[in-house]
Amino acid sequence: MTRTGLNFVTGRGFQFSQALHELWIPVAITFLTLFSTLIGLSYRGSKGAVWLWLPAGMLLGALMLVKRSSRLLLLSGGGLAVCGGGLLFGETFASSLALAVGTCLGAWLCAWLLDRLLEKPFHIRKINHTLVFFGLAVLGSASGALLMAFSGRERLLENWPGWWLASLVGYLLVVPTLLAFAPGRFNGPWSRLEALFLIGSLLVACWVLFLGPLRLPVDPVLSLCLIFPLLTWTAVRFDQRFVTLTLVFLAVTAVRGAYYGLGQFPDFSQAAIPLNILVQIYILIMLVSALTLSSALAEVRITRAALKKSETLLNEAQAIAGVGGWEYDVASQSMSWTRELDRLLETTMAGASHQLTEYLDWFDAQDRHALEMAFAQALKNGMAFDLELRLADESKNAGGPTWVRTRGTPVVENGQVLKVTGTVMDISELKRIQFSLVHSEEQLRLAMEASHDGMWDWCPGDDRLEFSPAYSQQLGYRPEDMPARFNDWLSLVHREDRALVERVSSDWMEGRAESGEFELRLRTLDGSWKWFLSRGKVIGRNESGQPLRIIGTHVDIESRKQAEEALMRSNRRLEQQLVANEALQTLLVEQATRDGLTGLYNRRFMDDALQREVIRANRQGSIFSVLMLDIDHFKYFNDQHGHDAGDQVLVALSSLLRLNIRESDVACRYGGEEFVIIMPGASADDAHRRAEVIRDDFSNIVIGPLRLAATISIGVAEYPQHGVNMDELMRAADTALYSAKNTGRNKVWIF
Repeated sequence: MTRTGLNFVTGRGFQFSQALHELWIPVAITFLTLFSTLIGLSYRGSKGAVWLWLPAGMLLGALMLVKRSSRLLLLSGGGLAVCGGGLLFGETFASSLALAVGTCLGAWLCAWLLDRLLEKPFHIRKINHTLVFFGLAVLGSASGALLMAFSGRERLLENWPGWWLASLVGYLLVVPTLLAFAPGRFNGPWSRLEALFLIGSLLVACWVLFLGPLRLPVDPVLSLCLIFPLLTWTAVRFDQRFVTLTLVFLAVTAVRGAYYGLGQFPDFSQAAIPLNILVQIYILIMLVSALTLSSALAEVRITRAALKKSETLLNEAQAIAGVGGWEYDVASQSMSWTRELDRLLETTMAGASHQLTEYLDWFDAQDRHALEMAFAQALKNGMAFDLELRLADESKNAGGPTWVRTRGTPVVENGQVLKVTGTVMDISELKRIQFSLVHSEEQLRLAMEASHDGMWDWCPGDDRLEFSPAYSQQLGYRPEDMPARFNDWLSLVHREDRALVERVSSDWMEGRAESGEFELRLRTLDGSWKWFLSRGKVIGRNESGQPLRIIGTHVDIESRKQAEEALMRSNRRLEQQLVANEALQTLLVEQATRDGLTGLYNRRFMDDALQREVIRANRQGSIFSVLMLDIDHFKYFNDQHGHDAGDQVLVALSSLLRLNIRESDVACRYGGEEFVIIMPGASADDAHRRAEVIRDDFSNIVIGPLRLAATISIGVAEYPQHGVNMDELMRAADTALYSAKNTGRNKVWIF
């Protein structure tokens, strides 16, 4: 087959099959609209307006589910269905045309406004979406009803309210139902036993209120309000599928019962307002109250789940870092802290409210006052604090007291401190190291004091230099062998230290300093170098400012220098070890997230990346697409050419993927011969074009010395259109992949 022929089969043929795949929604909505038109026209009020107009909701719900490119086809089919239904019911062509145009106009106007006022995807389970939808439904139904009112047998102003309310009921009844049953909109499981009990209660209530021949011995308004506790029960305990189906059942039952004079509605027959208007208002009150409560509770559940996940991540991060958190609320004068602080305090009171004194009691009595003062300054002046404190005696262990570092930051609003938040970190090990160093320095000082330090006496005027016996003994010389002049003594100083000695002595001589100290190396009798600490002080000056005498001490610090050098070597070894550990950690992370054969990311990394992309898309209101690729007949390829050749195919495909994806895309080996590409910001159409390039390039690759060739099939899914979470999106991509496989392979298929 020529390349042109291949393009025709895989390109135009694919577009035709995709068009057929997308055509079923407009066709199904057209038939549903025709059916609901005939039902609606069967129930007409005294003014000519219908009691319940479901075609309006059918068209609006479908417009919100399909792509914009399919909306014209959908409106055309829906309009023809409404017009045809009117003609079948015996309406005139003018009346049928007014019904069709009014229904399509109202649905299109409401959908157009929703597109511009709300982010995608549209959710009835978000309270702000629900309220905006209610307002726009009122506007859209009112606009469409102006044309539909011409289909009645009375004047326009008398006919319009009935059509307006009928269309509004259709919007609020059908659209939430369609959205609730759309892919990815199910909220979760519920108790079947409770559902059966609720259904039984609803059936009894509907029989008594809407369908029964008996009248309750109470006020009609009060009797009809008996259904609202059941609606509240439904919204609180069940998902939106159950809620919307319940509302559809109640609305249809109420209309049918009132139309035939059953239930409690006939008691309103003497009212100034027509009965169909009263029934529509009653249904609207049920719809608005139940849907608002259901969406509010759904959003609360989603928010709680997100907060619980964030809290879990925070606790894990604090456990890894060894840092606990706390918060003091000024208004309630209560304090709470996290689990990690529970671990440090060895308590089980995380998350509960406590008094500040309960928290302070966990600290040592000697340090508690400092913490109390810090809290007082934070609450009074908004001052942050940073303290190192010991925990109380009960928290001591064999290694000594538990030291913590606590920081507090006041949260100030309008000049008032609302709360103080802070952290607590265990620094016991750091404190033990500090105490050890201080102890070592103290021991060194005592040793130097007990070691008979040497002394020197320099008279600059006549350049006379004298040393104590201990000084000469430190260098191994006899007292009479010590130099008597400063320049002669300077020859014993290490050449790297002479500049320091000359600078300090110059400061003494020129009056820039009266005392000073320096460390230097001196040559001993055996020719080795030894470290000393020399301290000097000017004793008197003459009239010209020249020092008369400078006296100092001479301390052997060779042991300390050796210890410092050993410590520096240890630090260098530690730094080298840390570098090696970091390199090893990097290698381990690379091995944990990369596939060994292809070098692409593995499935574990893909799951994390996909979850992050879902979170970012939800936060920014953006989209992304997923490609799932599978090598055609790979098992046969392995059996025919061997596993080495199969590995060459996998490597060739992974190399091709690296060359054909964007820097922001993530290519992963999903398992075996399956690969996944995450494409942030790409629509399904964008992903389809890129997938076609990959598929075509791979089909023309010659692999290995055997000059082998293979093809791939690719499934495409877009978030959130094809799935509102990671699992649903991957199932959609997998379904699209198998559609590509089942229709001949070497194809790209959009879910």
